[in-house]
Amino acid sequence: MTLGSWRVDPLLDKAPVNVHEVDTCPRLERKLARERTAILNGSDVQLLNRELRRALADSFPGLPADALDRSEDVIRWSALGERCKAARGVRGIREMSVLTGIPQYRLRAIEAGRISEIHPALTQRYFRYLGIEGWVAQWCRANRELAQRAGLLDRVASPTRRRGAGKRQGDEDAR
Repeated sequence: MTLGSWRVDPLLDKAPVNVHEVDTCPRLERKLARERTAILNGSDVQLLNRELRRALADSFPGLPADALDRSEDVIRWSALGERCKAARGVRGIREMSVLTGIPQYRLRAIEAGRISEIHPALTQRYFRYLGIEGWVAQWCRANRELAQRAGLLDRVASPTRRRGAGKRQGDEDAR
């Protein structure tokens, strides 16, 4: 689904969704046109979620009430998936799988935001390989609840965290 120049991949039960142009506020349109990987604030997510639901309800009047239960997650995760795609550049999923040792289906799950298929340690490895750990830490702070459910909060180091911070006393002696 396209929201302005921003693409929200249809993840709801992997069912295809027709592409609709959705009217959002001009400020949000400009923000998303400037940067597809912009980390959205809560009100931006709510606005997009409301517009997404409206567009789908208009297109599919018999849509079950629970069909859009994950729509806010899809909106929030889209920036993260786009950041991964941009960081890997022209490299395909197959090449990234070989380079990182992460199965292709796991890489696709990470980029698509299929939380039930995400393995946190592999996700951390992928972010580290792409060099986007600092950005992901910012995304996690802005999307705390979703990051927690995806197992990212304990895995992604804060860019401001000092090396060695949090070590227990005596860890130095164990070397």
